[in-house]
Amino acid sequence: MARLTPLTPDKMNDAQRALFDTIDAARPGARQAADGSLIGPFDAFLRNPNTGAKMLALGSAMRFDSAVPRPAIEVAILCVGRKWEAEFEWWAHVRLALEVGVEQHVIDSILKEEVPNFSDEIQAAVYHGVQELLTNRQLSNGAYDRLKGLIGEDGLLDLFTLVGYYTTISIILNGFRVPLPPGEQNAFG
Repeated sequence: MARLTPLTPDKMNDAQRALFDTIDAARPGARQAADGSLIGPFDAFLRNPNTGAKMLALGSAMRFDSAVPRPAIEVAILCVGRKWEAEFEWWAHVRLALEVGVEQHVIDSILKEEVPNFSDEIQAAVYHGVQELLTNRQLSNGAYDRLKGLIGEDGLLDLFTLVGYYTTISIILNGFRVPLPPGEQNAFG
């Protein structure tokens, strides 16, 4: 059961409303529930607009201004969401992954915790590197060198930051027990 009462626009203070407007401007209506509150981590962000605005900015930078290609970003996010069983994160990013060209069988394999058969070298390297970080809390020299050759040091910083950011998002989602939109099913059972 969700731990937060959805914050509707009529209940927001000025700082919350300003952040709400910023979030809504990015994708009008796409992040809103039927009552006008925000879904996913965005409702939680409103609880502290100072922190929430910084989280929003970092998330946008990681997804839209990264040296890592978008399909590989989505593979990394799915790996983190699966590791944490963050149902909202998984639900939201499966759709985004498909939109940017991640193959369905890759998504299915990540969900089943099986190693996907990648047709894209960068996605494969990102998958293996992220899995090492999530499992071992370290990155082997071989994985580091492979990733550095494919995405550069700037891409490595972006990837490491992305994994940390979406780990934080997973903790926010799980800690507040953020629900899926009505009618959606939890992929983790």
